[in-house]
Amino acid sequence: MKARIIYMGKIGRRLEGPAIGKLLAKFLNNCRDDEIAAVIECSEVDQISKTVIKTASKFIKNVPTFYVVNANEEIKKSFSELTSK
Repeated sequence: MKARIIYMGKIGRRLEGPAIGKLLAKFLNNCRDDEIAAVIECSEVDQISKTVIKTASKFIKNVPTFYVVNANEEIKKSFSELTSK
C-alpha cells in the first residue's frame, strides 16, 4: 500500500482557520485521485478548530482512506467528523 504523509505539526500547534481546512482538503483529494492512502501526522499539534474540519469537509469530494497518527483524543474526535460526511 502506498501512502502520503502530511505533517500537521509543521503548520503549528493550534490549527485554526479555513485556509488550513482547504489545504487539508486538497491533500485528501489528491490522495484519493492518486489512489494513495493519506496519513495525517499530528504529533506536535495540541488543538484543531472546528472551522478547519468544517472547511475541509466542504471541499472534500469523497472522503478517501486516511489515518490520523500521533494525535490526542480531541484531535482524533475532530477528524472522525470528516468520515461522517
